[in-house]
Amino acid sequence: MELCRGVTDAAFAHLRGFHTLNAVNCAPALPSSPTLPRSRARARSRAAPRELSLPARPASDASTSARPLRSSCDAAPVASSATLDQARVGPGALNFPVSIETPGNLPSVWIGAGCGTPAAELEASGLALIPNPVFRLIVLAPPTTGASVFLSTSATATPLGSGCTAFLDAATMVDLGFVITNVGGFATLSLPIPAGLLPSDVTFQGATLSPSTGAFLGDFNLTNGITVRVGQAGCR
Repeated sequence: MELCRGVTDAAFAHLRGFHTLNAVNCAPALPSSPTLPRSRARARSRAAPRELSLPARPASDASTSARPLRSSCDAAPVASSATLDQARVGPGALNFPVSIETPGNLPSVWIGAGCGTPAAELEASGLALIPNPVFRLIVLAPPTTGASVFLSTSATATPLGSGCTAFLDAATMVDLGFVITNVGGFATLSLPIPAGLLPSDVTFQGATLSPSTGAFLGDFNLTNGITVRVGQAGCR
């Protein structure tokens, strides 16, 4: 028998003999003995951990099922699984899977590398919420490098040669504009997201100027591709 901090009787009965990935804090319970001197029994009593009960659910909460823990994060929850292992080898399986929710629905997904030297990177800044008037893209490249950024409503992976890949669908591709990196190699492209826009996945990729030395067509290097989930990610 063990006493576990922060675990109810029912939960403990289910987890007894196992440890979870978040390391439930358990310590062996010490049986009382009438033959122990009073001073030793008192010392052992103080050493045993105290069981903490979880707060009761408010009466106004009609839900009867356990709720997942909430945390502040940028990724919405998706169905996933975890594996529990036996803490002490004994009868039964050494481990077993359980269904859980994890923050897996990322708001911005890196879908592939760019090409060329020097390398250029494309990143999303902020959550693509609807609306979000301050959403923007960031281009990271050598100082004073010119870059065009493009959008498409679907993603591809078309080899272009010289280690370059197009992640944009040519049929839906749109030129979003041209930026020049500052002395720190940093440029931003503002893309305000208006209210009323329907949720969708949007893919972005950039091309930087590299005259006569570029990996693509001799004059351009390509950034990585990213897919941004507009109005579909983020904790609520």
